[in-house]
Amino acid sequence: MSSEKTLAIVLRVVDFSETSVVLSLFTDTYGKINALAKGARRPKSSFYGAVDILSLSQVIFLPRRSGTLDLLTEAKLVRRYRPCQWSLARLYAGYYVAELLTDLTEPHQAQPGLFRLAVDTLSDFQTPETSFAYQPVTAIVLRFEMRALALLGHGLGLTHCSGCDKPLVADALAPTDSIEHLSNRRNGKLFFSLSDTSLVCRDCCQERGRVIGFSERAAQVLRIYQDENDEAWRHHASWGTHPVFRQMMDYQWLEILNRPLHLTPAIRQMAKKQRRAVGG
Repeated sequence: MSSEKTLAIVLRVVDFSETSVVLSLFTDTYGKINALAKGARRPKSSFYGAVDILSLSQVIFLPRRSGTLDLLTEAKLVRRYRPCQWSLARLYAGYYVAELLTDLTEPHQAQPGLFRLAVDTLSDFQTPETSFAYQPVTAIVLRFEMRALALLGHGLGLTHCSGCDKPLVADALAPTDSIEHLSNRRNGKLFFSLSDTSLVCRDCCQERGRVIGFSERAAQVLRIYQDENDEAWRHHASWGTHPVFRQMMDYQWLEILNRPLHLTPAIRQMAKKQRRAVGG
């Protein structure tokens, strides 16, 4: 059986023996693979640095039969994961991305779009604070989550009511810097149904289970974060810190995975601290 060469993000490393480790890798052409790296723990190993968590590496592996570990034969480090200023929040955010990729993907099912999204997201986490491209960590996390949902076929319905199919949201985003009225439970005309993962109007919301009060602006913001365009969301990064979005995302993953993510409490705490820092 011939060996395969691919780019890969290291998602998980588990000690296998005194000298070897088992890796979970998310690759650009083969999806998620689990591979044995013999000798990776030896001093001066040829795998040094290339099998660290969240490293981006060029790897060569030998596929094995279904149900058994592939064999990693070579790994060359392309980029080590180093969050800007060694930020603990961005370190946990990187681990959160790794947890989502681990739990949401199946072995040997290629997801090239999701791979590119993950590489770009980890790169954004490492952008220095002095850079013009620097973005709040919670906004980067929200962008990854919204695009991942869309790429995996779970995109949110953000234009029409899931009950009566009535149009609810205009195309253009109203020009404003305020993020305080994204959630409008008392007087709002529309809601977000957590069970339907879609907007509902006031007339239909009683039949759609658990709902969150929403505003048209909130739906427009989420559409920007869900859209394929990788520049538009960056102009509205401050909105990505709003707590109603964190509540929505936590519920979506709970529904899809039937359990909470291990790092959900850390991401919630990170979002709260960031909101306090900006006076939200």
